[in-house]
Amino acid sequence: MGLRHLYIDGTDETGTEIFMDQYNWSITENAGSKSTFNFVISDTNGATINTGKEVRLYEDDTYLWGGSITGLRDESRGINDIKYSVTAHDFNELVERIIIIKGFNNRTITYMVNYLVDNFFSTYGVTAGTISADTEINKVPFSYVYGHTALNHLQGFGNYIWNIDKDKKLHFQLIGDVVSSTPLVDNDLMVDIDNFRRERSLNNYRNRQYIKGSDRLSVIQTEKTPTPTPNGSHREFFVKYKVGLEPVVEINRGAGWISQTVGVRGLQEGSGAQWWWSYGSSQLTHDENETVLATGDEIRVTYYGLIPLIVITQKSSEIASKGYYDAYAYNAKLEDTIDALRYSYNLLEKYANEADTLSFVKIDGKDYEVGEQVDVTNTLRSINERFLVKSCSWGAQGIDRILYEYEIIDSPNTGGWEDFFKNIIEATRISVDTNEIVIYTQQTAETIEFTGVYSIEESQPLYPSNTLYPSNTLYPNTVITDTDTVND
Repeated sequence: MGLRHLYIDGTDETGTEIFMDQYNWSITENAGSKSTFNFVISDTNGATINTGKEVRLYEDDTYLWGGSITGLRDESRGINDIKYSVTAHDFNELVERIIIIKGFNNRTITYMVNYLVDNFFSTYGVTAGTISADTEINKVPFSYVYGHTALNHLQGFGNYIWNIDKDKKLHFQLIGDVVSSTPLVDNDLMVDIDNFRRERSLNNYRNRQYIKGSDRLSVIQTEKTPTPTPNGSHREFFVKYKVGLEPVVEINRGAGWISQTVGVRGLQEGSGAQWWWSYGSSQLTHDENETVLATGDEIRVTYYGLIPLIVITQKSSEIASKGYYDAYAYNAKLEDTIDALRYSYNLLEKYANEADTLSFVKIDGKDYEVGEQVDVTNTLRSINERFLVKSCSWGAQGIDRILYEYEIIDSPNTGGWEDFFKNIIEATRISVDTNEIVIYTQQTAETIEFTGVYSIEESQPLYPSNTLYPSNTLYPNTVITDTDTVND
């Protein structure tokens, strides 16, 4: 093993070498999040040390790590002597600085990630690495979200992983596309590995998943009568659902139905519209310059409403063996039913498993990279499967040696992939309003893949009515509006 060298404002050929304490540095890497490099500068070698500057770590002439200074503390040991304690993050941090304003329709993830790289991330020198994600998504709205949030959202539509490497190349691909060429076998426990141990857990386990998305358009609501009834003073009228597209408003003052002009409240004032509406509001307002509707006048509205949907998926084989473990997630970016189903299925695929975590220590030689998979064989524990490298913490073990502490997992339940979904799993409550539609899917195949047949039923709540009578087969909230069979 050789000595470590640290350069600022460039590479080992273009930058300035600054001298760090060879005994006092560490790097912590975790799948799904940026890595952290902590070190102490003993001699700046004339370089200016500021936050935002890029640093690169080498071992002799081998490039080990690159990132930017994000935290800095200095202290004086004499009148002309300053020591710096530094925190730096790898280049994944770059996309946390960028706001995304862009929408996509019927595009593959590969297309969208490449678009983000070319039009947003390239500002910081990020280029496209291996981007391989053929999943097509019907609708993806990015409205003022940070770059890493956008990538995390896309990642949720499959068993994907992304990262920006030390050369500023962004990779977005399936977990499993990258497998270490160095398997971990029994003999390694006798030679290269120390403190090998296993933990098993049901943390974050679920076998029934609830997903609540954003509002979606309802079927057309034709010639609906709003409330209240015209009485010579009312100018505000309300329909059942929040309005999602420009409505058609008609009035009848006794001589037949007459179509009215409609404008967007707050945007089209001065257009001479007779009625005003707003997206996401159930209120329609009769313009004050129009003759107020009198008692006996009629009004009817044809419109598309906004209805939040809830998708429920489950893994029947796991339920049969363990009972129900429910989980709920809210994701406002999900506006399409098929997208919500796909998202829900993939959460189950990741979390409906008991988690095994293996941890061990290795001195010298970084054989495994965070985010790749490694084949593990351990006869004593009857292990013969592929694990994901969840984390690696490494640092000085003497002036010329490095100690590596690994955690590898066979399931995300322990939290190894938790950061991938932090934008949706923080929900702690579920609410179903009277106007919402719940889509429930019953799994018929043992494994959750897009190769099964699922029954999807849409139901709407029952409302009081003079023509609705009790029945032995009629139950609340079970008016079936549509039943479909989906061949995934």
